[in-house]
Amino acid sequence: MKQESARAKRAVVLDLTDVSSCDSAGLNVLPGAHRDADRAGVEPALAGVPVC
Repeated sequence: MKQESARAKRAVVLDLTDVSSCDSAGLNVLPGAHRDADRAGVEPALAGVPVC
């Protein structure tokens, strides 16, 4: 995610469309991804988040 954030111009979108479940290890990636995007000066965004 750090590399993608550095290459992005405005935003990095994490598409969760095909994600059927996510454990705590997966959830712990999100704050780091947000931080990486912030440091690169781009907007982090989530797409395809399932509605419970």
